[in-house]
Amino acid sequence: MTGASSPASMTYPLIFLGEGAYWRADIKTDDGASWLTMTPGQGTGDSDIRVVANPAGLKGGSYTARVTIVSPGSTNSPANFRVNFRVRDPIPATLRTSVTSLAFTAREGDTANPAAQQIAVRIEGETKPDWTATVTSLNGGNWLAITPNAGKADGEITATARLADLPAGTYAARIDLRAPTASNPTLQIPVSFTISRQRTLLTANGIVNAASLRSGPIAPGQLITLAGDRMGPRNGLAAKPNESTNRYATALGGTRVLFDNVPGVVLYASTNQVNAMVPFEIAGRSTVKVSVESAGYEASTPIDVPVAPAAPGLFSADGVRAAALNQDYSFNTPTTPAAAGEVIQLFLTGQGLTTPRVETGALAPSVAPFATPDEPVVILIDGQRAEILFAGLAPGSIGLLQVNARIPASIAPSSNVIVGARIGSVGLQEAMHIAIKAAPAADPQP
Repeated sequence: MTGASSPASMTYPLIFLGEGAYWRADIKTDDGASWLTMTPGQGTGDSDIRVVANPAGLKGGSYTARVTIVSPGSTNSPANFRVNFRVRDPIPATLRTSVTSLAFTAREGDTANPAAQQIAVRIEGETKPDWTATVTSLNGGNWLAITPNAGKADGEITATARLADLPAGTYAARIDLRAPTASNPTLQIPVSFTISRQRTLLTANGIVNAASLRSGPIAPGQLITLAGDRMGPRNGLAAKPNESTNRYATALGGTRVLFDNVPGVVLYASTNQVNAMVPFEIAGRSTVKVSVESAGYEASTPIDVPVAPAAPGLFSADGVRAAALNQDYSFNTPTTPAAAGEVIQLFLTGQGLTTPRVETGALAPSVAPFATPDEPVVILIDGQRAEILFAGLAPGSIGLLQVNARIPASIAPSSNVIVGARIGSVGLQEAMHIAIKAAPAADPQP
């Protein structure tokens, strides 16, 4: 083989029949070049002659030589034999790499570059040429770096994608590997870098009843509060109904809340909190996947939430006392209690479907027929069932159930009378307090 570092050799025995005699070897190549040698070149008696053919400096092809053994004392001197030497060109090098492409991924705003990736360079064949590697960025600037950018024979290249200040998007580049003397002098390795938008974060247990602030099943038309990050505008934004349609929108400041991809009504949106109304369209489902979309970010990972016909929560003033109105519309407090036998207004959410039906986002009817829950409503005051005068969506509101209940006359006065509620078969997860004073004395009969 041309360029081979080790000459080819063979050993031939030289044998004398009878007394050993002096001998010498004469070599003559047909091309006149000195590519054939013999060791030893002379001697006395039997000997093992090593014939060496050295391809150094020879081109590919066939070469011949004649070797003459001269032994003056031998009857058959001189003796001749020919040597044929075939020199072939080396098998050319072929460039190989351990990968045919590279793909990097990251999220916008990440502080660390994605992990570097390795490319093993392999040279197949009988030559080991030098190679070089260069980077061509097709968009996004010089975000791809490699080291080393040159080598000989087998080696390894480390490729690094640099995030820097690249915005979300897909970027492309290529690595050109070149070895001019190889059978494939150029190899191209395409490289992609996908930077996705940051994902909106919806906390696993961050979906709660807007009244009770407790997690659990949700009901059609219920008001809920969602907690997380990157959920909406940095400065909180409150929704207003459209004056011409009397409806709230299903998006606010680029924020949407989806229930199996059905949009709910967004009433408030901020970075860490969203208030929304569950769409009526989920009625009849056992579970829904809830996710939040926010402008500039990927939608949050969906969270499975169970669905119930009703999921009541009672609004409170401070987490302990019910947000209640007395019969004269004053707030019920220990200093402004309601009298036994009077009517008190309580406000809940999670009532479920109503009759007549109200479309998602539409304000509750302000005139009869009012939207009343399909599930029966029960109010308990100090354990006694109260007479309900009205139970329906608060006129002109959204997702808010108003219950007007008469306080049993037998209730003993107290600043901390327990009030509870049940809608259908589901009761409140918590008990609230209201303040009750004694019923006014009856006027004496004339």
